Amino acid sequence: MVLQVQMQGEVESWTRKFDTLHLVTRQWLRDGLLIEAAGPMRFGFRLTADATGMRFEFARCWFAGIPLPFALSPHVNATVSEYEEGWWLQVRVDFPLLGMLTQYEGKVVSQC
Repeated sequence: MVLQVQMQGEVESWTRKFDTLHLVTRQWLRDGLLIEAAGPMRFGFRLTADATGMRFEFARCWFAGIPLPFALSPHVNATVSEYEEGWWLQVRVDFPLLGMLTQYEGKVVSQC
């Protein structure tokens, strides 16, 4: 996976490239949550950090601006921890009643 992050004012644009698949999301802070938008979906995360790394804990989800009930929302959780010259990232997406939809992990290193 290749990750590119670009700042556009207060919003970060994240482009993840998995072989031929590209996923572009936007992230910003609102009301104490990190909001990540992908198409019509928006996810709200609480960020926590300690000596082992940082966690993105799923808090809320919206579809086309409409809040989804927690029990019906896809849940995205991620952890980031220090790894050699960069970071180790783990992401998991679960859907109520269906279980895990996808997950990925890998190291993130700067190419600047």
